[in-house]
Amino acid sequence: MATGELAVIILAAGKGTRMKSNKAKVLHLLAGIPLIQYLLYTVRQISPQRILMVIGYQAEEVRAVVNRVPDLDPCSRTKYRHELQSRTTHIEFVYQEEQVGTGHAVLQTYPLLKDFMGEIMVLSGDVPLLTSGSLVQLVHIHRSQKATVSFLTADLDDPKGYGRVIRGKGLEVIRVEEEKDASPQERKIREINSGIYCFQKDFLYEALRLINQDNQQEEYYLTDIVHIAHQRGLRVIGYKSDQPVEILGVNTREELSLMESLLQEAGRKA
Repeated sequence: MATGELAVIILAAGKGTRMKSNKAKVLHLLAGIPLIQYLLYTVRQISPQRILMVIGYQAEEVRAVVNRVPDLDPCSRTKYRHELQSRTTHIEFVYQEEQVGTGHAVLQTYPLLKDFMGEIMVLSGDVPLLTSGSLVQLVHIHRSQKATVSFLTADLDDPKGYGRVIRGKGLEVIRVEEEKDASPQERKIREINSGIYCFQKDFLYEALRLINQDNQQEEYYLTDIVHIAHQRGLRVIGYKSDQPVEILGVNTREELSLMESLLQEAGRKA
């Protein structure tokens, strides 16, 4: 990947209530492997300088699974390559005692990253089909365009459940509207936010202190930072992926079943 320091923050604190299970969402199995292991494999491929994981619900169980290096490459079902093992970055765990939103979760990492001199990538632990190529491309665009905020988007035939990307007449990104807060007209928008971001570090932590819980879920939304950057006239890039299946999350058992099918299909094509 291009030169420059990169820290990755993985959000894995939530219970995932729509899974209708007492198990933390990132611990649910996909083809026999916990969801979080798929993402960790992908993140390690881009060799960031730091990997932080925000944990909360069933924190010790999540920590135990993460610290147990799997024998298999979850993407190809073959043994891990020795070179990947040798460059594995140590994972720093950050505890979010109260799960009150993605913005609050990221803010908990500030004490560990306040002196870090690079970009910050943030993503959720439930995107098992994400590839390292998409992450490398996002970082490249963020750096080459000298952006303050960059994030992956995609057009979905059924965008239900995702935040919508609101653009202006010049196609500039204005904000991301979470579905529960979106108007009927905004819900017709097919371009969704993936929840995969790259931030300029100082702006990220400054803006996190400005967001509030004035929304339907009474949570601190990380997405509010997009609007703050736009209001300040800073460069915000919503980079549309041409592989929307990569950024699909897992929020329900039905979506987990869909992931199983997609993974099997990918295996047949490999």
